[in-house]
Amino acid sequence: MASSHQSIGSGSSRSRSEQNRVVLCYHNEPAPVKTVRYNGPTLGRRFYGCPNWPNNTCGFFRWADEVDDIRQLQFKIQEYITEIAELQMSHEMVEEEYKKLKKKYDKQQEELEESWMENATIRTGLYSANADKKLMLTL
Repeated sequence: MASSHQSIGSGSSRSRSEQNRVVLCYHNEPAPVKTVRYNGPTLGRRFYGCPNWPNNTCGFFRWADEVDDIRQLQFKIQEYITEIAELQMSHEMVEEEYKKLKKKYDKQQEELEESWMENATIRTGLYSANADKKLMLTL
């Protein structure tokens, strides 16, 4: 599998973009950009090949435009990974906030139920006292 890293280059925009990337062959040497010179459908097409060919049978070969496509896809994947990480962090923050609010809600719910119980106890006491007053008045 080929790996790559960045290096600094200069020249026209096409050659600068080609010089800015170093594609490594299977034995970890920079693979130069070459151009197909044989007549046929790929004449003039640029590719990366092992620098030691034909003396070495590394077998490394990549079309230059496919390397660009792969790099664009790798960049897009990295953007998605970053976005997913940000969304996960945001999700965790929302979950923490939800837990805090749920805890606060549960506490308020308990206080409300206690208040209702106290209210019921007071009402029962008032009814009982009122009933006692009525009983006393009727006597």
